[in-house]
Formats: sequence, structure tokens, C-alpha cells
Amino acid sequence: EYLKGIEWKRNIHQQFGTKLIETFSYERQEGTLISNLREKLLNAGCEFEPLSKNIMFNRLEELGSIENFVELLGDFLNLRKSNNFPDSQITSKAEKSFDSKRALAFLEIFQEIHKSYQQYLIEKKEVDFNDQILKATDYINRGRYVPIYKYVLVDEFQDVTVAKANFIISILKKTLSCKLFCVGDDWQSIFRFQGSDLSIMTQFKKWFGFYYRIFLDQTHRYDSNLLNLSSKFILKNPKQITKNLTTNNENINKSIFLFKSSSDDETDLNRILKEISLASNGQGATVLIIGRYNHDKPEDMTVFEEYTNLKIKFMTAHLSKGTESDFVIVIGLSSRKLGFPSAISDDPLKYLALSERDDFPYAEERRVFFVAITRAKKGLYLIEDKNNPSIFTQELRKGEYKKLVSIH
Repeated sequence: EYLKGIEWKRNIHQQFGTKLIETFSYERQEGTLISNLREKLLNAGCEFEPLSKNIMFNRLEELGSIENFVELLGDFLNLRKSNNFPDSQITSKAEKSFDSKRALAFLEIFQEIHKSYQQYLIEKKEVDFNDQILKATDYINRGRYVPIYKYVLVDEFQDVTVAKANFIISILKKTLSCKLFCVGDDWQSIFRFQGSDLSIMTQFKKWFGFYYRIFLDQTHRYDSNLLNLSSKFILKNPKQITKNLTTNNENINKSIFLFKSSSDDETDLNRILKEISLASNGQGATVLIIGRYNHDKPEDMTVFEEYTNLKIKFMTAHLSKGTESDFVIVIGLSSRKLGFPSAISDDPLKYLALSERDDFPYAEERRVFFVAITRAKKGLYLIEDKNNPSIFTQELRKGEYKKLVSIH
């Protein structure tokens, strides 16, 4: 279709005698796009009227480009510090990246911003969170502080960044009798965009040496149906640590329900909430509606107040981590760009300051979905887009899950 479009444009311009200026993607990759375009336009008789920097800045601001760039700089600053990779490593990744010209130009700008930011902190006698970690590590390594700890306890270890791991290592090296105790779940690692590096947990020996691992293999939250489904789902990624979980709540009845959406989200939710309310036999129950993004939240939550025996709340999948509810309804399960899994990719520039990505398709989104569905204690309801169903719900419709899911 793309090649047909090119041919059509060429024919149209030839037919009507108009001038067609062609550019090519390889020119952008080679860094010659602008100079070649300028030459082609001059040869076509164009006269340039360069805009002033102020006008260009104002135009970019009107388009929202300045705000987006500032946000990108802020995110990159946080990632750069939380992983604390050497400048040479980041530059090397930029040189090897697909759009190296853009990456190197960004780093040139960022270095100036970084210097100004650090100077600002010095002048204000302030310190940010990442610098607290980096400075503490430096003080220990240089002997300015001698730790005397017998134990280092780390919770949510799957969310540890490179800088935090190096901080822990600095303590252990200076106190040989110190014991490290970590608790974490690699299946729930969902904060890579904030700098967490899952490989620190999955490759623990490489970072910390000999260790002894104990599996907390019993769940007290959800039943056997959800346990079997969620375990099968998360372990599709071979890089996740294999765990054989058990539960005391053996359930022979279906407790996972998959619905196709109607044209009205409110109708879908009301149908499910009515079912939950009736099944609760007048007893109170909590219901958590989970979406991938804040925009998934129903416009008017007050319409559900008629279910007086239900406590209903909306959360995004990320915010739901650490919570639980009697019933969970996951909405927004579509294959759209802002669906679940999300098809939005972070700006490639962020990867310069991040550890290498897991190459399994939708690896982190799979963990986000796992977190969302395992908030349910008694029942899980999934509403998929009938026109553009999520690849996750399409997977759950297959044979190995069929015995666990009630499909509507």
C-alpha cells in the first residue's frame, strides 16, 4: 500500500505538471535530510524566509512540544541517576541506536541541563532522592562513613534500581558479617519506567554472590481458579522465575468471567455489579474497577451508588498493586494504542539510561495484567473490546485456560 501511494503521488504530479519534492528515510538516518531538502527546494526555485528563534520557540510551545520535551528531560534525569550508568556507556548506546543523530543531540542538550540542575542543588543546599543514594554509596566506598549493620532488609526487591543495588553492595563489602535479606516477587515487577531493573533479582548471584532462596509459595488471597490461570499466564515468559504456588481455597465453581463489551461501558459495568450485588445476598462486598489508564475511569461513578451493599472504587493497574478486593472488574481490554496491553512505546531516548529490555513480547505489560487480576479475592470479571479485543483476552480464550474461564 505504501509503494502504491508513492506511485500514485508521482503520477498525479506528472499529470498536472506540479513539482514533487521527494525525500527518503535513509537521508534522515544518515543525517543528510535537511541539507538535501534545502538543495532540492533551492533548485526548484524556493526562497527561504528563516523564522526567528523566538517565533520558532513560540510555535513549538503552541504545539505542546516544549512541555513534552521538558517532561522527557525530567524522566531522563531521574533514570540517569537511578541507574547511574557511566557517561561512556550511555554515549555508546546512543551511537549504536537507530536514530543516533537525534540521540547524540539529545545527550548534548541533557548534559547542559544536568550541569545546571546540579549547580542549582548546590546553590540551594538541597539534595534530591537519587543523589542521597549516590552520595551515600560514595561516602561508604571512600570510607567517609563506616556502616556497622548486622542485617540489611530490603522489601519490594523486584523494584530495586542499579544505584540502590550498588548502595547495598557497598554496605556489604564494608561489613563482612552483615547479612542481606530480601523479599520480592519478579512476577510483579511493573516499574521499569521508573528505573527498576528486574535482572538484579533474576540474576541475584551475579550481583550479590552465594544466596539461599525460600519461596513464599502459598497465597491466602485468591482461589485455585485464579491461581492456576495467573500462574500459567505469567510463566509464558521464560525469564520469569518458576514458582509453584498453592492455595487453601480450592474452588470447583467458575470465578473468572470474560465478557465482550457492548456499545456502552456503563451498561456493562451495571450488569456485572448487579450480578455481584445479588450474589452477595445483601452482605457487603468490595469491588475494584481496574483500568490501564486514568482515562478508563467511568465518567460518573455516582451512577453505581444504587448498589448500597457494595463499596466500589476505580484504580489504574499500577496503583492497584498492594491492594485487594472481593471482586475485580478489569476494563479497557482492547488492542488499541491506549488499550491493555498498552501499545504506547516510551521515547527510545529513555532506553539510553535503562537496562536492557526483556525481549519477550509485552513482558512488562504481562506483569501489569498479572498484578491487576490477582487483586481479586472472590471473583474476577474481564470486559474486552468486542471489535478490537486485547491480545491478552484472546489468549485466555484458548484451550489451556478454557476450563478456568467462563466465556460470555
